[in-house]
Amino acid sequence: GIKEIMIMHSKHILFNPLTVLIALDLISHMRVVSAIHARSEKEMQTTAVQSVVPITSPSSLTGSAAVSSDFNPLGPMVMCSFLPRDFLECKDPIDHDNNNTAKAVKGYGCLRFGGSTYEEVEHTEVLCTVFSDIDCYGPRTFLRDGVPCGS
Repeated sequence: GIKEIMIMHSKHILFNPLTVLIALDLISHMRVVSAIHARSEKEMQTTAVQSVVPITSPSSLTGSAAVSSDFNPLGPMVMCSFLPRDFLECKDPIDHDNNNTAKAVKGYGCLRFGGSTYEEVEHTEVLCTVFSDIDCYGPRTFLRDGVPCGS
């Protein structure tokens, strides 16, 4: 009777290749949705976020060029000082020409240029400014460290 029809019907579904593909696709889709749901629940948990800067609501920003004392590391804005060199206009290293006093007064710059190995090359800070069409958070002009005093 009905049990035999259900068994025949279930065998038909299991051996129909199109139905199997649809079922596998549905299972895969359900796993993806489940993973996304689990991730969003994890992100919404009220755990402490470790950051080097304070976190507050992004509504405190009044415009794209506004500089505020609050930063949301989970937000869309990147710290200006974290941008790669491709988005910056950086000055050349200052040549103090072996004048230790001038370097001490300025706080950065090169006493000498060049060297054959990494250890021989002096590194310094240079003044960099973010290009005007790039949006970022924080001071748009800053000192970038680790620049080699190359020739």
